[in-house]
Amino acid sequence: MAATRKTRPNGRNGHDAARHDAARHDAARRDAARRDAARHDAADRDALRTELEALRVDREQALAASRAKTSFLATISHELRTPLNGIIGFAEMIAREQLGAIGEKRYPAYARDIVASARRLHHVLGDILDMARLESGHAEVFRETTAMNDVVGEVLLLVRERAPADGPPVQVEIPADFPLLWTDRGHLRQVLVNLLANAIAFTAKEGRVALAARRAGGTLKIAVVDTGTGMTPEEVKRAVSRFGHAGDSMPPNHHGIGLGLPLAKSLTELLGGTFTIASERGQGTTVTLAFSEESMRERPFEWAKPPDRMAERARQFAEKNGPASRRAATDERGQPPADPDGRNGRRL
Repeated sequence: MAATRKTRPNGRNGHDAARHDAARHDAARRDAARRDAARHDAADRDALRTELEALRVDREQALAASRAKTSFLATISHELRTPLNGIIGFAEMIAREQLGAIGEKRYPAYARDIVASARRLHHVLGDILDMARLESGHAEVFRETTAMNDVVGEVLLLVRERAPADGPPVQVEIPADFPLLWTDRGHLRQVLVNLLANAIAFTAKEGRVALAARRAGGTLKIAVVDTGTGMTPEEVKRAVSRFGHAGDSMPPNHHGIGLGLPLAKSLTELLGGTFTIASERGQGTTVTLAFSEESMRERPFEWAKPPDRMAERARQFAEKNGPASRRAATDERGQPPADPDGRNGRRL
């Protein structure tokens, strides 16, 4: 007798119904899992957004605090430097007895001590003010054609005021064919003064300090070399950080606050160069500034970019009048007519 298949009212047999129920339950479980995952994802996104917002607020607060600190340092440095100039000037007058002899012989020596201390404080405040300008992005670069020998002469005079009197002499090694530099004379001078003052302070009298310059494969290199105490790699890292010191190798006659090397590094990079330190404890230190020869080549005279409407009017005038109008805009040497200050609109 043939077996009969039991069917349900919906027309499915028992096996089909079981498979259908299992598939439905699987689909329900998957839907529930997707909903749970979506809830977890939404919660994670909310948590991530909250965390990012907190980080953004913290960053803005940190930047605001940094700007406030930089502004405070710049203001204080400026306000202190102004009366210091008066102190230095009047103390120098007393030391030289310009208005008449001083009865007590010790007073001129005291006045010279006042001048030396005030100048030291003036240099410190100047470094703080310069670092504040660099951090705030307000440092400016005024490039001009500069002879390396001229800068070195100015540097040696300034170093004589800042370096210890019993320090080693500075040997200068600059080849006769070293090219003229298209750079900011003041910034370059300040970098070299800081480096040489450090080198002399950390080198014994019988040691060697040299300032050398050379060309090497399209690169202009300026190096300050000393045979002083030297530094370990960890001390080098501290020395180039703001207000950092090299540690145990600090000489007793060094009065810096830890801005000399950081400032020299920042100014070198502002001028488009690289700043590297090679040092070994007990063997000395070599600080090298490297500039591409192309970046130091004087730029041709250029017109400053006019406002857009003026540029458009100039273009229309040239199109209307042809080549004659373009010839009229230059002098007989092919150069633009000079500005009232004689700079020919040179971009600095």
